[in-house]
Amino acid sequence: MEDDFSDPLSYEERFVVFFDVLGWKSHIKNASDDPDKIGKLASLPRMMKHMEGINHEGLDNPLKSQMTSFSDCCVLSRIYDETHLPNLMYGLCRVFIGAALQGFLLRAGVTIGKLYHDKNLVFGPALNRAHYLESNARYPRIRLDTEIELLKDLNLIPNMISSDEYGTFIDPYQFDFIKSKHCPNPIPKQEFMGIETDTDFTLFTLLLQNLELILTKTQNDKCSSEKIIDQANWPYLRVKEQHTKMFNT
Repeated sequence: MEDDFSDPLSYEERFVVFFDVLGWKSHIKNASDDPDKIGKLASLPRMMKHMEGINHEGLDNPLKSQMTSFSDCCVLSRIYDETHLPNLMYGLCRVFIGAALQGFLLRAGVTIGKLYHDKNLVFGPALNRAHYLESNARYPRIRLDTEIELLKDLNLIPNMISSDEYGTFIDPYQFDFIKSKHCPNPIPKQEFMGIETDTDFTLFTLLLQNLELILTKTQNDKCSSEKIIDQANWPYLRVKEQHTKMFNT
């Protein structure tokens, strides 16, 4: 029996994230045929798939989490449940930090609205809105849809939410987030002369070093426009300012 391609479908109210990897064409070009670099490119969708609140499948997926990736873009969604919002946002921030440590800058738009999303298809007004938010966010950060009241009044760690001419956004590159319980630190604790090392500061230092590498590569890329360099400079300057203050105190 042939499939009926006109079977009726219904939208669901879903939490929707549209991701983009900045400078993806340059990453593809630089990877060439190097298996290690190609594997690094593939690590991004894997990282996103294991984001808290998205990685559940089968019977453990009551909110019907879905992920669709294509080229430099990725769509994550799940049935809307406001009790999960803070953890989802912190999960997004962890993905941004993990990507930066791997040499990638992400940008995302977040909304809540009508969407159809299964393992084969994703479409709907909420996807259009999330894509619009992401493409107009300019810098590598998480732009929020302030037309959604719950996203407008998120209760996160202080200093993580800001606004400018490009919209209201979550800045994941905050030391207050790095040192919080919401950002697990993979660096093992050590002691030097009986004093325990500050692994949070070490992780933040590694983040700064990787952001500087990203910026340097962007500046040295002949194809980089002033806009692309400005985008790479944005997180670097924010982390550098915080790092300098901590180092000098």
